[in-house]
Amino acid sequence: MKKERLVKGCTAVLAAACLLFSGFRRAEVDAAEGIETGKTDCSITIQVEGNLKFGKGDPGDGSAPEKELAEQAEADLKNPAEGIRVSLYRTAEIAAGRDGNYVYRAIEEFSENHAYEEALKGLDDQTTAENWRDYAELAAQTAGILAETPADEDTVEVDLTNEGALRAYRTVLLENGKAEITGLPTGLYLVAAGRTHDKDYEREYSFAPYLISLPDNRFAPGEEDSTDAWLYQVTAGLKPQIGRLYGDLHITKRLSEKNRLEGAEGATSVFHVVVTDGEGDGRKEIYNNMVAFRLRETGETDTVVIGKFPAGAVASVTEVYAGAGYEAEGSPAREDIVIISDEAVERTGALVAAADFTNRTDGTIVGGYGIVNHFTDGVKTVDDVRKESSAEVENKTAYPEGERPGSGMETENRPDGDAGTDTRTVTE
Repeated sequence: MKKERLVKGCTAVLAAACLLFSGFRRAEVDAAEGIETGKTDCSITIQVEGNLKFGKGDPGDGSAPEKELAEQAEADLKNPAEGIRVSLYRTAEIAAGRDGNYVYRAIEEFSENHAYEEALKGLDDQTTAENWRDYAELAAQTAGILAETPADEDTVEVDLTNEGALRAYRTVLLENGKAEITGLPTGLYLVAAGRTHDKDYEREYSFAPYLISLPDNRFAPGEEDSTDAWLYQVTAGLKPQIGRLYGDLHITKRLSEKNRLEGAEGATSVFHVVVTDGEGDGRKEIYNNMVAFRLRETGETDTVVIGKFPAGAVASVTEVYAGAGYEAEGSPAREDIVIISDEAVERTGALVAAADFTNRTDGTIVGGYGIVNHFTDGVKTVDDVRKESSAEVENKTAYPEGERPGSGMETENRPDGDAGTDTRTVTE
């Protein structure tokens, strides 16, 4: 599952800590009062509200879809399907070092990870944000909460359910997207949040771990809110990574009456399936193809399962050919079928997205069967010949590589990014 990464613009991560402890702003830092290294009444407020934006590739102008995605994420995380659990791990203490600077000293199990211990010793003005992400990963690894199989190779995720993980220094559950953790001693903390979903189970949120310092310092010459005072009450955010959830479309066909001249080949009917995704002007067609059924006996039912499609996408299924000597009972079209994710079906008992059709003889005496032609404009597609029902299914989608519906299908790189979907059949 591909994930979009968002970072919190107001997150108090270790950009400030670099200034505090590297010594490269020695003169400015000396202007502040000394750190109360033994202070035990510090606090961290975790909140999701604020300036969410893309972590990379951000055009910087707040335009859609980045702005819309950030607003959606903020709304989802204030009212998620599962409460957001946040754990703090105290990884280092703060002590006065040589030459009047302050240093981090890894403590307890974190001191046993020599890579992490050495990283803290080597902080200087060349320490980058990427370095700090690596250090957070080292800390999460030491705590035993690093997810083994993140959804994207470029992401780092935590799993707070891992057996054998270190006990967190403090753990809280966010309420309405916010929680305050008080009574904390000074030090360097790992912030780790568990996964959650939006209330409709259309999106999954995981969170990158990060490090935060108590106290913090926001000294930045030339900026209006700059201060050289040590901040023992800090507000921080989460660093969400958003992934779409996926579900199937079930198309079911039943033959209520059989044409009395129908031969062994059975009655062939053809359905046109279109799936669109997105909102407003950004809505795009992601699937457009034909699905064929061939039924032989009165009362026979066949179901084709097409997937995976992103939850929240909308499908329409129209019977464009009922078969020689047959007609549809009721409307030949099913519109506005919302794709429901597998997670929603499993966790909430929601019904899968489905379109059911029944055909009957139209009273004429006509025999024969049909053949479905697919026009692909030279694009290679996946052809799944369903032997049991003798129906042919061919799928064409418009997803970029890595974002296509379906899994485990053989694809190739193409200029327009087309790829096949996973199609399954159930015959009763």
